Amino acid sequence: MRAGGSLNPGVSYGEARAGAKALALVSLLFTGETSKEPLFSLCAKYLHDFAKRLFCGREWCKRCGLDESDMHKRRYARLMDKVFYLGDIGKNHGLGYFVFTIPSQIREKFRSKGKLSRAGRAVRELLKSHDFDVGLSRWHYFGDGEITEGELDAGVYHPHLNCLVVGRWIPEKEMRVIKEAWRRLLELVSGESVDVVDVHYQYFKSQSQWWHKGVYVTRSTFKRLEGHEGLAERLFGFRNLCYWGFGQGEKREAKLKRGRVVLGLWLDDVKGKEKEEAMTRKEFDELVSMSHMKCLKCMEQGELVGIITYQDFNGCRKVEDLETLRPRIERELSGGFYVLSTVILNEKPMSSVEDDTKSLEGEYDTS
Repeated sequence: MRAGGSLNPGVSYGEARAGAKALALVSLLFTGETSKEPLFSLCAKYLHDFAKRLFCGREWCKRCGLDESDMHKRRYARLMDKVFYLGDIGKNHGLGYFVFTIPSQIREKFRSKGKLSRAGRAVRELLKSHDFDVGLSRWHYFGDGEITEGELDAGVYHPHLNCLVVGRWIPEKEMRVIKEAWRRLLELVSGESVDVVDVHYQYFKSQSQWWHKGVYVTRSTFKRLEGHEGLAERLFGFRNLCYWGFGQGEKREAKLKRGRVVLGLWLDDVKGKEKEEAMTRKEFDELVSMSHMKCLKCMEQGELVGIITYQDFNGCRKVEDLETLRPRIERELSGGFYVLSTVILNEKPMSSVEDDTKSLEGEYDTS
C-alpha cells in the first residue's frame, strides 16, 4: 500500500462498530523516522491492533535502498515462496539462475520503460521456448560497481535481467542458441549491430543458495540518484518484477503452498552461518502475513482475517507521529511492522447506556 493512495474500505467506522460482527482492528500506518501519515485500518473481526511503516520504496532512498532494509525484507518475503517452488519442482531439485546483460555499446538505447519491458518480454518468451515454463524476472539497473582509476564507481548504468527458473543442466549447444537469440533481439530493439553478448547461467541445489538468490535478485542497485535524475523519471512506474507460469486461482495457490512448505521446513532446520543470514520461521511467517495485510493474532487462532485500511467520517486519515504511537507498541516485528495494544473506545457497556433513563430525559417520553 502506498501513502497517498485511494483508500476505501467500503464501510464506515460507525457502521463497523454497530454490526453484530464488528470490524474492530485499528491499524496505524506511518512513514519515515518521524511519522506524519499513519492510517487507521479495520481487521475483519476482533480488537487486534497493528502498525505498519510506509516507505517510499525508491531504490536510491538512503533507507529503502539498503540491503536488508525493512523495504527489502518485505520485497523478498513476498517472493520467497515462488523461489522455493521453482527450486523444488524440477526433476533435479534445483534452482536455475540466468543473467541477460545488455552490452555497454547499446545501453543508452535501453534507458526507458518501453525498451526494458520489450526486452524482458522477449527473454521470458525465449526461456519458455526452451521449456522454462515457470519463472520470475527482475532488472538490476546498475552493477555492484566498476573500478575506475583505482576507485569503485557504482554509478555506471549497467542493466541486466535476473531470471529465476526451474533448474536443470543446459548443454553447451543449447546455451549457444540462447545467446544467439539474445544477440538478435538486442540488434532488433536497438537498431545497432551487436557482435558478442553475455548470458550467464548457474544451477543451485542448496536451499540456502535459493534463499540467497531470492534476497539478491530483490536488492536495490539504483543506489545513486545524482546524475541519473532523467533515468529515474523515465523509469517512474516501471513494473520491474514479473512472473510467468504460476497460473491463477487454486492452481496458483497450490504451487505457492508447496513453495511455502519447502521454505518452512528449511527455515526450521537451518543451522550455523546459514541461520545468521536467514530469518527464523516465526519471523518470516509474521513478515509475510503482515505484508499481505493478514491479522497475526487471528491466524494464531486458525482464522484468516484481512486488515482493511480505515478512513474517518470525513474520508480523511488520522495523523500521528511515531513518538505518539510508541506507548502502544507491544512488540516490534521484522520489516517495519508492530503489534499494538488495543484501544478501548468505550468502556461503558451499551446495555448500561440504554438502561440510563436520565440520559434520555427532555428528549423522549420515558413514562
